Amino acid sequence: MKVKELRDSEDCDQCPFYKELCPGGMTSSAGGIPVEPPCYYWEDEDDLDELYHKAVDGIRRHEEYLDKKYAKEEQQRKAKEEKAKKAREARWETWQERQQITKLRRQIRNNNKIISLAKSFAFAINTTNEMMGYKEHVNEKYKHPLEVENEKLQAKINEIDKIRKEKLKHLREKRKMEVPNAQTNP
Repeated sequence: MKVKELRDSEDCDQCPFYKELCPGGMTSSAGGIPVEPPCYYWEDEDDLDELYHKAVDGIRRHEEYLDKKYAKEEQQRKAKEEKAKKAREARWETWQERQQITKLRRQIRNNNKIISLAKSFAFAINTTNEMMGYKEHVNEKYKHPLEVENEKLQAKINEIDKIRKEKLKHLREKRKMEVPNAQTNP
């Protein structure tokens, strides 16, 4: 059926778009704005069945696009959740080591503050002695015992960090071993 025949009959019941894709005739939107039916824009010589199949095909392609988009978003969400789960597991596995490293770093920072204060006092005493003409000076260049302790603490941090990295490496290897098993046992 041609569009011209449909317009001449002025009967929307014969239109394949009626009720499925078109409410029929002039309608208004929720805001009261008049909405023309799709047939208002068609050429008189267009075939209704062809137009209908194009519209249905367009709707189908749009739904397929939305399905692919949703599947992609779902896949990204699952990958993100899996990554977060692995990160939580790794943090939990190395919790003790991270706590020890944090504690040692805090101790090194505190020692550095004490060393800085001691060096400031030595500089102040030496400056005052020079101003007063005294010959005694505090030796600023000697290695403070806390500096030696900081070196030991840093070595301990490096050891603990190696242990932490080994645990993480072992965890990654364990995950790699689990992945093939999960794929063969669905």
